[in-house]
Amino acid sequence: MGTRGFRRCTPATGLLLAMLVWALPTGSRAVEISDRLSLHGFYTLDASLADGADVHFQTNTSEPVVLEDGELNFDNSVVGVQVDFTLTDSLRLTAQAVSSRQTDPNHSPTLEWAYLTYDLGRDLYLRGGRFKIPLLQGTELRSVGYSRLWARPVVPTSGAGGFNDYDGLEVIKRWRLGDYSLRFQGAYGIADHHRDVIDSDDVKLISTRIERDQSWVNLALLHTRYDVSRADGTSLIGEDVEALMGSVEGELTFGDVVVNLGYSFNDAEIIPDENMAYLSLGYRMNRLTPYLLYQNRSMTFEALERQPLPPGAPPPPPRLTPERDGKLNTRGLAVGLRYDLGASYAIKAQIERQSNHDESYVGQPVIDESATIYTLVFEGVF
Repeated sequence: MGTRGFRRCTPATGLLLAMLVWALPTGSRAVEISDRLSLHGFYTLDASLADGADVHFQTNTSEPVVLEDGELNFDNSVVGVQVDFTLTDSLRLTAQAVSSRQTDPNHSPTLEWAYLTYDLGRDLYLRGGRFKIPLLQGTELRSVGYSRLWARPVVPTSGAGGFNDYDGLEVIKRWRLGDYSLRFQGAYGIADHHRDVIDSDDVKLISTRIERDQSWVNLALLHTRYDVSRADGTSLIGEDVEALMGSVEGELTFGDVVVNLGYSFNDAEIIPDENMAYLSLGYRMNRLTPYLLYQNRSMTFEALERQPLPPGAPPPPPRLTPERDGKLNTRGLAVGLRYDLGASYAIKAQIERQSNHDESYVGQPVIDESATIYTLVFEGVF
């Protein structure tokens, strides 16, 4: 194994180890700076290795990582801090920043969200600012690895169709009906796409969550309009085009057995359609929880219609990458375990067999690749 991957991970490893040394002796310890100001944090130290092929890696941030075959990789490590500041009895400011190689090569902190919450009373809240799109729990809590059972987030390859953040307003209402807790969320704003050629016009989302004891089910529906420009920025490919996304997700407990399942879809114009489904079965044995996890993701690419050139116009420049028109399917089956070392930190070990079937490149042969991914994670909150 070469040393290039080891040198690349050293800054992130040092930063995270320093955080762990600070956090471990007392376990969970949110810092109460004053009656109005508190500080919380989370961290993930991740070591992963692919065997058999290069792998496009589902990560703790919205930026993908390529695991090179046979090379130990620490790029999925992340550390984050959240600040809560109570301005008045009814108004609170929340901000979260993360540091990871995926968001910045030099590990400079990146603002994940920042918003104001106004308590209107009767469990009704109004929020405004920058948010993560809450289509799936794994999308909204992608950076907080301790919040999930598995070593990596369970989300579509492109997140919420590539729209991961948005600036806008949210209304949240909570109810209590007997043993059930209900939550409604409505949101409106302008989303930020990870590709510069896509500009959001608006995004609208509604979601409902039902909880009872340790079980919950969440349904969400999102509609967005956007413009798509050519790569050189000279003209629009599509104006005011639309995408409809939806998800259903749940966690059900039956004694010591915990079942997680979810499904999401993205029916979009110009950008790829995408579907994702997962099913997980875990068994809690005090601090130890072994689990099985199955995931299936598919993306459907459609070639853009070529407009005829006007008389005398020069031919378009050659494409730098092959055109895509077809399907990419990724399946993964993982076995792993989570061991809670304390009240706020855990270690996870996971082995996943991932298979890709790619028939989306025009004029290129079908690509079938399989690899085994080994992951060891240490993470927690403070």
